[in-house]
Amino acid sequence: MNDIFINKKSFFIFNSNKFNELKIATDNSSRHISRYLIHTSREKKVQEMIIMMKKDCLIKPNRIINKSESLTVIFGELLLMFFDDNGKLTEKIKLSTADETEDFNSSYRIESPLWHTMVPISNYVCVHEILEGPFENVKDEPTWLENSEESLKKLIDKYK
Repeated sequence: MNDIFINKKSFFIFNSNKFNELKIATDNSSRHISRYLIHTSREKKVQEMIIMMKKDCLIKPNRIINKSESLTVIFGELLLMFFDDNGKLTEKIKLSTADETEDFNSSYRIESPLWHTMVPISNYVCVHEILEGPFENVKDEPTWLENSEESLKKLIDKYK
C-alpha cells in the first residue's frame, strides 16, 4: 500500500476522509508514517505536507540547511527534541492540538539549522509541515548517531 499521496489539483482540502486514508496508510506502513504532498510540484517555493505518524514511528534527528521549516499539530501530541552538534539534548517541547490542554504549544518554526526530531506521544499524531522550496535533498544527517534503528531508539528513549 502507498504511504505517500500526491495532490494534483490547485485546490486541496484536508477532511475526515483524507485523515482516515492517512491513518490506514500509516497502519500499513513499515515506517509507521504516511503523508499527503499538498504542493503540486517539487519546484514550488512552498512545500506543504500533511503527515500522519503512529506512536512507534522513529524519525532520525535532522536539520535543514539554508531553508525554513514550520509545523502545526492537527491531531494528537508529539515531543519536539533539539540537540547540539554532539547529540546532547538541548531542549524538548510537547506539541499538541489547541484543545488538548489549557497550556499548549501547537506550532513551531525553524529558520536556522537546528538538529531536531519529532517523537509521537499519542497513538496517532497528524501534522501540517511547511518547508521552503523548491525541493532539494538538503537535510543534514547527524554524524553523532549511528545509522541504525536500534541506536535511534536508544537516543529517543534516553531523552523521552
